[in-house]
Amino acid sequence: RLGAAAAAAIDPLIAALFLLLGARLDAATIRAAWIGAWRWTVAMQCFSLVLTPALLYPLYATGLLRVALGSKSFAVGLMVTGCVPTTANTNAAFTAQASGDFALAAANSVVGQILGAVVSPALAAAALAGTGGGVDPGALLLTTAYTILAPLVLGAFAGELRRRAPPRPRVDAALRAFELVVLAAILYVIFCEAFAGQAADPAVLAVLVGVVAATHLALLGGAWACSALVPEEDALTRLERRVAFLMTAPVKTSGLGVAVLGAMYGSDAGEYTLPVVLYHTVQMIVAAVLCGPVSRRVAAVAAAAKSSLADPLLADEEESGAAATKSPLADPLLADPLLEEESSSRDGVAS
Repeated sequence: RLGAAAAAAIDPLIAALFLLLGARLDAATIRAAWIGAWRWTVAMQCFSLVLTPALLYPLYATGLLRVALGSKSFAVGLMVTGCVPTTANTNAAFTAQASGDFALAAANSVVGQILGAVVSPALAAAALAGTGGGVDPGALLLTTAYTILAPLVLGAFAGELRRRAPPRPRVDAALRAFELVVLAAILYVIFCEAFAGQAADPAVLAVLVGVVAATHLALLGGAWACSALVPEEDALTRLERRVAFLMTAPVKTSGLGVAVLGAMYGSDAGEYTLPVVLYHTVQMIVAAVLCGPVSRRVAAVAAAAKSSLADPLLADEEESGAAATKSPLADPLLADPLLEEESSSRDGVAS
């Protein structure tokens, strides 16, 4: 009965989630991302919201995903996962752990949430239209307008007003905790409806985990290759930004994915959300494994850059020190006759 009652509140829960996410958006962060590293920002967002859906769509449209996963709902869920943006905060946290450009990753989180609220529902509707997805694009866009976009905008205005007020760390912590509670409530409602009266087949879930992991690893490799195409002169800055690209572009937010599927299928979205949740879990595990080796590589490049800068400086200091301590009279080629005469006359007077 609790699950049935909560199912009626799925739209208000989604709206509450994006109201809270909007409150965390910061206009200053977005400006910094565009002004300081706009090429990287454009590349990350294009990889996340253009290239990834474009790569997954042929596999979905031809039925290869459905055959590989053994389920049409899983194929729809993985396709929608490819249409959503990067995470709201975990990508920046892993970028920091891997010694990457934290500011760039955090800024692209904000940009991704804004773009995703507008672009992701349209991408999902376009991908599923005419392929048996059973989604009315007009109805989906209308639903996402009042459950995702409008709350996000209202939350952004509220967050801007909040940042102008005196800081209240306890209130901010309470809001973040409440955000997790709302997301957990959404997942609870959807999973209650998904597995009501039936048990999950372990073999089917194992195949799903394998396909999701392979998809993420392929996108991870593609992100690293694409990041090499973005121009950057300084070697260390380039590597730090490539790390931010790696930890940001191929990862996907579970919140918006669940929200889009909830807007599409309502309380029947349970099975569809499994790929979203599993993809998020896989990307967290992979990122945690990569942090150590990537951080050591960044440290090695930083040390090499420091040593290459230090050697010429030390050489210049040694030369200038030697020149300062060297007396003109000590070198016969540089000796001044007038100075020698003055010195000898002073010696004569003294004697």
